[in-house]
Amino acid sequence: MHDQFIDYKSLSDKLVNFHFGICGTKINWTDVKVLEFRKTDEWTVFWKDKYERKDFIKVNLKQKPSNNKRKRKVIQNESNDMIAKSAFKKPKILTEEKKTDLRYMIDKGIIPEAYHTFWRGIL
Repeated sequence: MHDQFIDYKSLSDKLVNFHFGICGTKINWTDVKVLEFRKTDEWTVFWKDKYERKDFIKVNLKQKPSNNKRKRKVIQNESNDMIAKSAFKKPKILTEEKKTDLRYMIDKGIIPEAYHTFWRGIL
């Protein structure tokens, strides 16, 4: 079960653009009203700052804006290792005290019955 936890921090460190749309529009995240994610456009976020706006502004998270503020052209990020990694390499071991507490909570009904199978599997 430890391999089901994903390390999104390492993945987010590789995303380089949270500030400019494809056309150079600066994004003020406090003004964003609508976000849209499309399966067909990986690593791209579409957003609107007004509900009345017909078209979405496109942001490619893997493209890096240039330092030239006049041109604001977008440079493709060469990083292709955008694969989420497991957060833990091996299972975390529960101490005997924690196991005792969990058994107590199962027996007393503190943990709802719907979760008993899950917790007993861990014990």
